[in-house]
Amino acid sequence: MSTDYGSTWNQVNSMSLTYIWTSVASDSTGMNLIATSSSSSAVYYSNDYGSTWNLAITTTSATWASSAVSSTGQYMYAASSNGILYQSSNSGSSWVPLSSVPVWNYNAIACDSTGQYVTLVAYSGPVLRSSDYGSTWSTQNIVFSTSNDFGNFDYHWQFFDDDDTVETLAIGAIIGIALGGCACCCCLAALIGYCFFGLCQKKSILKVDAKDKHTVEIEMDKV
Repeated sequence: MSTDYGSTWNQVNSMSLTYIWTSVASDSTGMNLIATSSSSSAVYYSNDYGSTWNLAITTTSATWASSAVSSTGQYMYAASSNGILYQSSNSGSSWVPLSSVPVWNYNAIACDSTGQYVTLVAYSGPVLRSSDYGSTWSTQNIVFSTSNDFGNFDYHWQFFDDDDTVETLAIGAIIGIALGGCACCCCLAALIGYCFFGLCQKKSILKVDAKDKHTVEIEMDKV
């Protein structure tokens, strides 16, 4: 723990256990704290700025992943990665499981300054929100996935698509016929029309080809 904004640190004797600590949360003053461990299946809390710690929750089935504390320290929350959520409304003195929350493999929990509004995020699952201290929950329209494989992409530039090419060549040929009626004039005029209408007038397109043959096209004005 540190009492000088992190300049110096001291090990707390009561917390010298070798655990895999997954989270720590504090109230606005730093007096009320909570710490969770995944290896001991235990949650600890402190009401004296971290000088001493007390065992809050001990279960054999929970892998605690995250914690949250209100600004006054009255409300504390501890969430496990296997769907268990506990709450304390008296700064850690007693704890109750919140059975109303859907069972997901939770990754993180957060609450507002009052502890009334609580948000849970799960691995490969929904974002859950409560506005009544965890009594009821609603699912938000956000889903996170642990496997976002969009494949390999090939990027290339093209100035205009096939339809633009046909149109510009046709316009150039018409101009050539109107000017001289010969094949050379048609070819020359077609080339001029291609460059003018294609390279100067049209928008450039960045086309992205994915390995699954889906394409994404982004239009950008020429500069």
